[in-house]
Amino acid sequence: MVKWLTHRTLTPTYVGSNPTLAAIYFGDNMKPEIVSILGIEYKIEYVDNPYEVDINKREPLWGQIDYWTRTIRIYDNNRPQEDIWQTLMHEVLHGISEALNMKLNEDDMHDELDLLAIAITDVFFRNGWIKNLTTTEQELRKEDNLS
Repeated sequence: MVKWLTHRTLTPTYVGSNPTLAAIYFGDNMKPEIVSILGIEYKIEYVDNPYEVDINKREPLWGQIDYWTRTIRIYDNNRPQEDIWQTLMHEVLHGISEALNMKLNEDDMHDELDLLAIAITDVFFRNGWIKNLTTTEQELRKEDNLS
């Protein structure tokens, strides 16, 4: 049984209106540091070299989930936040599929899993559940001027 999966397809975020709360959940750089997938916590690591994403460091990857170490590695290097979130959603879907013994982790289902990740990320951004950091900074400045 494979205990890690990769994300090869490419298609500092702020959540909510409370910067203190966001910092607790996402750390200082406003990217999630931990994700709980059906009760299993995974540490999220952001790397600047796509070869560092691969557990074996043999090929460049956008993202990878490692079920043994409970780690998700994401290639960052100043990629657009939507791409980073889409990669993260892709890896989370792999984690859900593994935990529920679904067939989404099979090679012939990888494109479908990626489409789901794109759709979920799109829903989160369009509905303001994940906000663009630049937009949120502007909103916070407006709030500061009003107070």
